[in-house]
Amino acid sequence: MTKASLTTVVTFWASCVLAQTSGNLSPDRSVTPKYSKLSFSQNLNIFEWLYDFGFQKNLTNRLNLDIKEDFRTTLQSISSRDLWKDNQNLTVKLSYPLSQRLSIATDLFSHMLSDPLAGFDNDVMFHASTVRLVYQPNAHLRIVPRVGTRWQTQVKQSDQGFGLGGETQIRDLEINGYQNDLDFEGESDFFPERRNENFRLRYKIQRRFYKGTADTLVIFFSRLRRDSFDAGASGVFVRNLTQTNRGIENNLSYQVAPNATLFVKSTVLSSRFTVNNRRMEDVDLRKDDVGFESKHVLSLNVSGPHWFGQVGWNYRFRSRDDRRPRTRNPDPFGRHPTVGFDTEDVLGELTLRGGIAATRRDSLGLFASASKFQY
Repeated sequence: MTKASLTTVVTFWASCVLAQTSGNLSPDRSVTPKYSKLSFSQNLNIFEWLYDFGFQKNLTNRLNLDIKEDFRTTLQSISSRDLWKDNQNLTVKLSYPLSQRLSIATDLFSHMLSDPLAGFDNDVMFHASTVRLVYQPNAHLRIVPRVGTRWQTQVKQSDQGFGLGGETQIRDLEINGYQNDLDFEGESDFFPERRNENFRLRYKIQRRFYKGTADTLVIFFSRLRRDSFDAGASGVFVRNLTQTNRGIENNLSYQVAPNATLFVKSTVLSSRFTVNNRRMEDVDLRKDDVGFESKHVLSLNVSGPHWFGQVGWNYRFRSRDDRRPRTRNPDPFGRHPTVGFDTEDVLGELTLRGGIAATRRDSLGLFASASKFQY
């Protein structure tokens, strides 16, 4: 065995876990968890250290402090020099209840990345401070508005902005026998030349009609936008990434007989992903993909005193369309190719499962499937 084929893995683990429990278990004097964990690993010429730290304490009867630190450093040792990569995340949270229904919290977050291993300027420094109000008038409703400031340095470009956001949760709201759940979260960061967005919406309605029969409908939508500085041959520019997802899912279970239940699940998804490079007023479209996916599952489960059986059918269709114009010449060295292609695939599968209980401790099972995939 040659030296190049040898792989050496050395793992060092040191952990310290402390816990303090107050004699009074009232909400004002709860458990105070602390942990400090250090790990080291080596794989050939790559060394990695990871340190995690957590601390939570009630400073007063009502003021709570929560600190989390995650630090990772990597060393790649080569003949010419040593390359280091440092990644650090620090979160500090303070929360204070103003009343039984309203509380206020402050979050401080710091992220620093130093990455000479990347081979290009990949260093990032990001700091954020956020103030949140948590309003929960009852067990069904929760509203959390927030506002904060942002500082970021990337590709030697520094800017400062502010952020606005909030979330709303509705749980177990019954209307005409139907249980309703709603989750909405939105956040926007505004910078002089950039903007970040993150919106998520999920609505679920369900009802159980009688034993073994229930219906659930889920509708969801999300939109993510990230603007970041990047550098090319012509200088610094802003890269814009936008991803949108929307879909619907339905789950139905129906008891067709005392020992037989039919399950039907259908999901339809659509998505769009775009990448733009913005230089002043010019916009260079680098990627524009539109995706679609349809999944359907049908299953019949039957069971007896000492046996069970299941017959299932799965169907999936997926497609991706490249919406960019085909008039441009491809750039073989670009990070995002300028010429793409459209794809479609179809998967169909039939499954059969069954089993019997031979004795109290032994059982015999059978599984068979047949599938077809077309691309």
